[in-house]
Amino acid sequence: EAAGATPSSSACEVDRSNIPVNVYNATDREGLAAQVAEQLEGRGFDVRTVANDPKKTTVTGVGQLRYGGNGARGAGVVAAHLDEPTMIEDSRRRPTVDVVLGPDHDGLVSAQRASGREC
Repeated sequence: EAAGATPSSSACEVDRSNIPVNVYNATDREGLAAQVAEQLEGRGFDVRTVANDPKKTTVTGVGQLRYGGNGARGAGVVAAHLDEPTMIEDSRRRPTVDVVLGPDHDGLVSAQRASGREC
């Protein structure tokens, strides 16, 4: 394992494999969380849990990102891949970011657009 970061074209390149992500479905669309989890894994995120929303809250719009203070930077990176989710900071200490999919979710933004927004 190399000690230095690999050079990249972007000065703010983020190692997405260090961002633990849970993907939750808060809609009645069967398989939505699994589909989005696969897409996020394809973009290099460390997807941990894929399930229906454990909080069972009513989620509107494209969805929510739930994270704690230790996951704020990671949440910003994940947010770049979604179409303006509602950001909700909670009291968790772990760096996990919960992606909670809402009824208006219709896919991730393009990978090119997302990487330009990660800074």
